[in-house]
Amino acid sequence: MRKKLTKTGNSHALIIPPAFLDILKIDKNTELEVTIENGKIIAFPVKKPDWNNIPEEDEKLSTEELESLKKGEEDIKAGRAVDADEVWKRLGL
Repeated sequence: MRKKLTKTGNSHALIIPPAFLDILKIDKNTELEVTIENGKIIAFPVKKPDWNNIPEEDEKLSTEELESLKKGEEDIKAGRAVDADEVWKRLGL
């Protein structure tokens, strides 16, 4: 399928056909990860952990540990967290 971009304010949007949304089980509220790989735009739904449905093998996590995991996820989304390579770089190691 070939599509053209649609002007939206100062940006451009790619309109995703309803059939694609149905196949991917996504809607207007679904967060997408968008990257460029080998000159192609790649977009896919972000899988969010269900903190209320932790598998049995993780039942040993305390409430504090679960809260820490949630905060870590929020920090990553807000850009307040960095990976180990960035930490080493900032420390000059």
